[in-house]
Amino acid sequence: MKIFASLAACSPLLLPVLALIAGAGSASAQTLLFEDDFEDGVIDPNLWEIYSATGVSSAEETGGRLVLRNRAWLMSAAHLTGLDGDLMVEGEIFPQTVGGSLSDSWKVWLFANQSPGAFAENTDGLRASGFTGLGIRGEGNVVADDVGALPPGGSSFGFRVTTSGGVATWEVWNLADPSELVSCTTTYTKLDGAGERLILYNRERWAGFDYVLYLDNVRVCRVTTDCNGNGVPDDQDIASGASADCDGDGLPDECQIAEDPSLDCDGNGILDSCDLLAGTELDCNGNGIPDPCDVAAGTSLDCNGNGVPDECDIASGTSDCDGDGVPDACQITGDATLDLNANGVLDSCEAIGTNYCSPAIANSTGAPAAILALGSEVVASNDLTMTVSGLPPNTFAMFVTSQTQGYAFPVPGSQGALCVTGFPGRFNRPGQIQSSGSSGSLVFPVDLTSLPTPIGFTAAQPGDTWNFQAWYRDANPTVTSNFTDAVGITFQ
Repeated sequence: MKIFASLAACSPLLLPVLALIAGAGSASAQTLLFEDDFEDGVIDPNLWEIYSATGVSSAEETGGRLVLRNRAWLMSAAHLTGLDGDLMVEGEIFPQTVGGSLSDSWKVWLFANQSPGAFAENTDGLRASGFTGLGIRGEGNVVADDVGALPPGGSSFGFRVTTSGGVATWEVWNLADPSELVSCTTTYTKLDGAGERLILYNRERWAGFDYVLYLDNVRVCRVTTDCNGNGVPDDQDIASGASADCDGDGLPDECQIAEDPSLDCDGNGILDSCDLLAGTELDCNGNGIPDPCDVAAGTSLDCNGNGVPDECDIASGTSDCDGDGVPDACQITGDATLDLNANGVLDSCEAIGTNYCSPAIANSTGAPAAILALGSEVVASNDLTMTVSGLPPNTFAMFVTSQTQGYAFPVPGSQGALCVTGFPGRFNRPGQIQSSGSSGSLVFPVDLTSLPTPIGFTAAQPGDTWNFQAWYRDANPTVTSNFTDAVGITFQ
């Protein structure tokens, strides 16, 4: 958000540079709080706090300027106090030296929550009680540090700092050539309810020389915005309750939402972040978006329509046995052939044995048929069921079994491969040859006490391995047959 659209109202002394730094943005206004041109010869104690070392450093108001003078590694400083809220502080600085070159002897810094004595200097600038000051410093005839550097050639500078919460925007320019503008936006620590201080600091770096920093034409303005254009400053709208500011950032919520509607995805006029904080909306996956908006946008699925993203249902215990991110119940509802024994569990998750010859050769549906074995490998349980899916609809199928795995292709009268070889037996008793029905699937219970062989029936024994495959009719495009893949089971 730019806040320089109306600078002329508060900056008549700095008009040459305004065209360089003015920008478009939200409606704003500046109210002049006070100015000091230092013409009365007396330092105003209501505005300035002065710090001077004994003897050779001093601060005084003379010649229409505030003068900070020092020598021999001592310092003098002036603190502009009483700053709070969103402000614009501007002025002019004139560093000079007598008898030597001008080094980094002067600084202009913004501090939050500081008292006059709560700062000290180190090699990379002024530091204060755990907070970093942000601003400018003089080094020769160049302004440097956080706002960069101006080209050399002038020793007098205009400066402006604007604050908004914990953000400070600095601008510095050569008074002799306003086109030499350097600007920078920096952050600083500001505690709620605490004020800021603008500190002008002069310290001599080389013994034997006088260093002087002159300050002139200081102006302080309060900057207010009117983002909704109702003629009332935003802070007053918020204070009166005319505008909500649920996140406490000093901006009316309706302006934030108007600028970025995604901040209120459900359109209830409340920032989503505040809905989540208040618990009126849930964000079970922690992505910062209310769950209903996740679902509506398609960034999360809600296959069962319970208003909770599927990934959260699963995280809270809803079954997803195959780990595909979709609750099993939704998959079964969408395709009943995924749970042919109708126990509420995906057949693929409870299958036993080891499939081989997979995938089988595609049939007239364009895809292969697949076999699964469900139940138990324990012979004594006699609990074994074969399921087949992916069959052509309304075709007949018969299961075959043997204790030998193999691969026979081609098979006369078939487009598939026979993977149950050796001496296979056929389940062809009455009722054992089944139709796939309209779903193209079937369920076949196997009696482990009566497995067919070419020479009769036998019972499975612990340690035996038996292999099973389904053989079915097809028309692809002429009358033919095909096979599923096969499954081998070692019984216990």
